[in-house]
Amino acid sequence: MGVKVYGVRAMNESRSTPFYQELASRSGGFYLKLKDFRLITDMFLAVCYREADNGQLETFAEEVEKEGRLTEDTKTFLDELNKQDKAIPIAEKEERKTRYVAEGWWDPSLVEHELPKYFYNQETDHWVSTPPTTRCCYEEPNPSVTSNRCSIFATYGKRSKEKI
Repeated sequence: MGVKVYGVRAMNESRSTPFYQELASRSGGFYLKLKDFRLITDMFLAVCYREADNGQLETFAEEVEKEGRLTEDTKTFLDELNKQDKAIPIAEKEERKTRYVAEGWWDPSLVEHELPKYFYNQETDHWVSTPPTTRCCYEEPNPSVTSNRCSIFATYGKRSKEKI
């Protein structure tokens, strides 16, 4: 589609770094670090100027420096944006095929789905909490319940025999 994604990692959350690098790498955008949220406007403008024309980015950088807004963090992301687009080496393309990140956004099998932690108890007319569980009620049916509901539902309310 030709849409560049600029992966911007806010603050110092290092676990998310591979995610934002991958977004930027796959789309031809850039990976940028935003350490100070007060710089978001300058970063956004810099990205827009870079996409419009490299000359506009240089003019913007000079303007920021002239106005005394050029911090070390601003200089870092301006330098990153000034890098020329370069072709991805074949070795890096091959490395991408075998790359693996042990996070849920990369490997969905690592995500544990929890059952809801709150259920409505019709007898008391209140919501009640239950201990979290990661088992799915459809994977381990309870033989004492005649419906497709798991035993956690059977203990709450009068409608436990109804099917979902």
